[in-house]
Amino acid sequence: KKYFYNFIYLSRSITHVNFLRQKGLVKKFEIFKKKNKNINKNKKKNIIFCFSPLFEGTDNKSIIKAINFANETARNYPNIKIFIRPHPNGSVDQLINKNLDGNENLVVGSANEVSLESAFKDCLVAIFFNGSSTIIDAIQNNTIPIIHNDNKWYNLSYLKKRKIALLPSNLKKCKLFLDQILKKEKLRNSYLKNIYKFNFSNSSYKNSKSIITIIKKKIK
Repeated sequence: KKYFYNFIYLSRSITHVNFLRQKGLVKKFEIFKKKNKNINKNKKKNIIFCFSPLFEGTDNKSIIKAINFANETARNYPNIKIFIRPHPNGSVDQLINKNLDGNENLVVGSANEVSLESAFKDCLVAIFFNGSSTIIDAIQNNTIPIIHNDNKWYNLSYLKKRKIALLPSNLKKCKLFLDQILKKEKLRNSYLKNIYKFNFSNSSYKNSKSIITIIKKKIK
């Protein structure tokens, strides 16, 4: 689906744009200038589960497994907020409402009400169950992605090579990696450092202007 093909796509990362162009999702684009965010390690402690839509490499069974993983995570880490972010097309909303536990630390945040920047702001880890352009949004907000990756839809080996994302092949390894990131400060800081370096090298574009300047120019 060419979600952005008839629009001018705004991004602060040429790497992000090239990824979407390679998939045929973007035609026209503008890179805007935005200062890289500093990492506030004291605030980055929550976990967010980002759900893909149905029929894009996922089915009901896979979604329910992911929800159960979120439920288990909420039980195992009661002092950490676990955010649930359904896909904005609403295809997984019913499954989430039916299968999500009532734990106090489980919070559902609609993609139509909460921006990606706000969603990732205080999250240390983002859990994905398929390839998604939102992975780059997580990285740009200094959040460590753990991606249950089967390589059916996206080749994410570059992120693994740069050590800015973890790509476990099954849920058992997802849980193990999550536990290690939460408990091992040295490992956690290593990934955050790599992410910051990646953002610095990939979000800087020599002749880019501010987003306000670009919008004003395009809507004259």
